[in-house]
Amino acid sequence: SMTTLSERILQENINPGTFDCGIQSINSLIENSYYVSLLQHGYAYKVTSDSRLLGFYMIMFKNIELDECPAELADYYEETLSKTIPAVLIKYIAVEKHIQKKKIGSLILDIIVQKVRKYSEQLPIRIIYLDARADLVGWYKSKGFVEMPHNRQEQEGITVPMYLDCISEENRRRLDEFIAE
Repeated sequence: SMTTLSERILQENINPGTFDCGIQSINSLIENSYYVSLLQHGYAYKVTSDSRLLGFYMIMFKNIELDECPAELADYYEETLSKTIPAVLIKYIAVEKHIQKKKIGSLILDIIVQKVRKYSEQLPIRIIYLDARADLVGWYKSKGFVEMPHNRQEQEGITVPMYLDCISEENRRRLDEFIAE
């Protein structure tokens, strides 16, 4: 079984046609990922097990506008603080087509969430954000993600914006105390 995954930032260009996750738009993003990573605009990671290619994912920083922000988060952000919430965006998670439905995507998502939670101890990151394909919303919900209240026009029926709150238990407790005072 493929339980030990290794991941590393993309070190080489991905030639067209060498990887297929079954969705052409995501394949195209992957083929452009090395350039994006070199620019440090977003980091693409190659995921392997025993040197066998399983898939790719990309993360980047994004500020989420408050008008598309869930009430339970927006309540804390006053005019003076910011109109945006600092987030890490999961641009894509892609698993090779013929090995999908074997929990590899779940393992990759777990790696990302653990990594971002660790980063959020040192860097100001509040949420993990993604645009979930409509058919994967239930899967992301099972992983703790919550739907954003608003969908942009171009997303309707295609993707659903979702987020996972990264606040530490300790900071949540302190925040509740602070607000109660």
